[in-house]
Amino acid sequence: MELRSAARAALAPWELEPGAVAFGWLGGPAPARVDRGALAKALGNLIANAAEHGEGEIRVRGRTTRAGVRIE
Repeated sequence: MELRSAARAALAPWELEPGAVAFGWLGGPAPARVDRGALAKALGNLIANAAEHGEGEIRVRGRTTRAGVRIE
């Protein structure tokens, strides 16, 4: 499975309100073995924390690195 696509799918429920969540990916493809449910839960927690403790647009970025992948 390609991680960028899996992350985009996991974020889809949060993108119901236009402009609420922005998603960006830097770097190339990132094939990975991913539990889609666990990924959705982790990203959901990330977004819920940002909404509760932050303000403004929520941005989720993913990128490939030499060591693997980083999602922030």
